[in-house]
Amino acid sequence: MPKAKNAEGLVHVATAPNPVIAASWQEMLRSEGIPSVVKTTDPLAAAYSVSSFYACDILVPESYAERARDLLGGLARCDAVDEKEGGEE
Repeated sequence: MPKAKNAEGLVHVATAPNPVIAASWQEMLRSEGIPSVVKTTDPLAAAYSVSSFYACDILVPESYAERARDLLGGLARCDAVDEKEGGEE
């Protein structure tokens, strides 16, 4: 279920499992002409010495949300599976 629009008119379109994947998704959106913001889901993330352990929300302007969800939909499912499989080894 999509999250509500925030004060800046941005809406949540996906949650990346870590900042590296979030950055790659953000770059893909940018290449498609969709502006985006990456926001950590963990308020203590700045305190971590290794930054790849926390999830990040991808936010876009409401007018781009449907297209962004279409583009990220398959990626979000694939990366979630990769993260699970990587953690079980």
